[in-house]
Amino acid sequence: MQSPEPPVKPRATHVCLSLVRLLLLSVVWLVLLIGVAWAFGALWFDFPVSALRRPLAAVFALCAIAAPAFVRPRWRAQLGIASAIALIAVWELTIRPSNTRDWQPEVAKRPTAKLMVTTS
Repeated sequence: MQSPEPPVKPRATHVCLSLVRLLLLSVVWLVLLIGVAWAFGALWFDFPVSALRRPLAAVFALCAIAAPAFVRPRWRAQLGIASAIALIAVWELTIRPSNTRDWQPEVAKRPTAKLMVTTS
C-alpha cells in the first residue's frame, strides 16, 4: 500500500535543512558579535591598569575578529571567542562597586528627601 501523500523530494529537504543551518549559524555569530562588543567595552572602560585599557581592548577585538579566519574548524574559533567573553564576564562580575571617584559638582552629593507632614 502506498501512502496518499507524495514523498518529499530529497532536494527540497536538503534546501530546508541548509536554510535552518544558516539561520542557526547566523544567530550564533550575532550573539558572539554582541558579546565581543560588550567585552571590548568592559576592557576599555573597567580594566584596572589605565595604561593597558585601550591596547588590551584593541588586541582582544582584533583576535576575536581574526580567530574565525585562521582557526579551523570554525566551532573551535567560536568556542575560543565564547570562552574569552565568559572569562571577561566573570572578571567584570568580581569588580566591587565604588563611590569614591571624582564626580561632577552637580552629581557629587547623594540625593536626600525630607518627609513633610501637614496637619489640617
